[in-house]
Amino acid sequence: MSYPSGHSATAITFFFGLLVLVNYAGMPHPVKTIISIVLGICVLGIPWSRLSLGAHYLTDVLGGLLFGIAWLAASIAVYLSYAR
Repeated sequence: MSYPSGHSATAITFFFGLLVLVNYAGMPHPVKTIISIVLGICVLGIPWSRLSLGAHYLTDVLGGLLFGIAWLAASIAVYLSYAR
């Protein structure tokens, strides 16, 4: 009995969401690239750290990632429906 990783869900929802926003922002290309790399490291590093520290099983991390993807997709869908 275990729960999905909240850290993994947050990594996708928050950091990947910021990554999407940064890619659509009107920033200079070098700044956008550096910020995208840092956010990408967070998106990959946080779930990996949960596994390497032994805080969660692989299925917990995958469940958290799927939950985060679903939450981010729902948030983007709501935003796009109100943006029109």
